[in-house]
Amino acid sequence: MRTFRFNKLIRDNVLDAMQKEGQTVEYNTLNKKEFVRALHAKLLEETNEFDPTDQKVTEEFADLLEVIEQLATELKIPMAKVLKAKDEKRQKNGAFDKKIFVETITLQDTDPWVEYFVDHQDKYPEVKQGV
Repeated sequence: MRTFRFNKLIRDNVLDAMQKEGQTVEYNTLNKKEFVRALHAKLLEETNEFDPTDQKVTEEFADLLEVIEQLATELKIPMAKVLKAKDEKRQKNGAFDKKIFVETITLQDTDPWVEYFVDHQDKYPEVKQGV
């Protein structure tokens, strides 16, 4: 017998399928806070697994949407509200239709955004000139 650490949220019917295959599964039922945290981890997992060249891209989208809808339910945010916020952001900031990808941004030292980028070096590392 071999035991493997699994540590992840699964869909409701998967447990039954695992047990029907003779697998012994240790599991617990999460409380709300744990569940939201696990859904967040699942969203990251599904996002990292997403491959637009995969034949099953529609199924991957469905997995992402399932997790998003469940998160919205747990956080008591109606999907209609999420879609409205999406539309409002699109109106204000646009969509991604123009496929714009910013590689670097150069700011004056007095620009208020400098502080933000400096405080978030993990996401926006500063490019040293002449190095």
